[in-house]
Amino acid sequence: MVVTKDKVLYGTTSNSHSIIHDQHGLTDDKLPPDHVNVEIVPPEKGGIPQYDAPFDEWEYCVDQDILPDWYVAEHDEQRVRKVLPAGYHDHIELMNTDAPFVSFTGGDLSTLTGGDCSTLTGGHCSTLTGGDSSTLTGGGDSTLTGRHGSTLTGGDCSVLVWRYWIKGDYRVFVHIVADDEAGHKFTHQDGELIDLTLTEAASVRGE
Repeated sequence: MVVTKDKVLYGTTSNSHSIIHDQHGLTDDKLPPDHVNVEIVPPEKGGIPQYDAPFDEWEYCVDQDILPDWYVAEHDEQRVRKVLPAGYHDHIELMNTDAPFVSFTGGDLSTLTGGDCSTLTGGHCSTLTGGDSSTLTGGGDSTLTGRHGSTLTGGDCSVLVWRYWIKGDYRVFVHIVADDEAGHKFTHQDGELIDLTLTEAASVRGE
């Protein structure tokens, strides 16, 4: 979000401050600045953001060093908290279907669901759920859940989940993406996690 002297602005397609600036005609060429970049994020549990937590438990922080003279931390934080519910719900994109072969793309905080062979792409903090042989791609702090033969790509701290039957047993496999794995493509076969990005790179090198 971005705070000005008389407004609290949020993006319609992304939480990125630069995108919010573009959408509302803000520039960074003034000193002191005429706006304040802020973030308000949910608490975490086990490293996973809890988006269903009450809004008064979300953490507010300022994302810049130089502040305008009019900015008063306590007062302007309350301004942001008042518009948070509206901004949050307006920003979430909900696309849900059990149909196979669908292709959905959403921004940050998207919730996308498809059937088998779906291609779902979301931004940061997205929740993507596909069926067998789906391709799911999310930004940081996303939760991606696929079934047999699915390829999952998440940003740092994303949770990748595969659910499928193996030798008559229903198994659930979970992998949390480390910083150096962000953007890597993973699949899960016969109980083994496979980093497709590394295997493809090795193939190119002839290894």
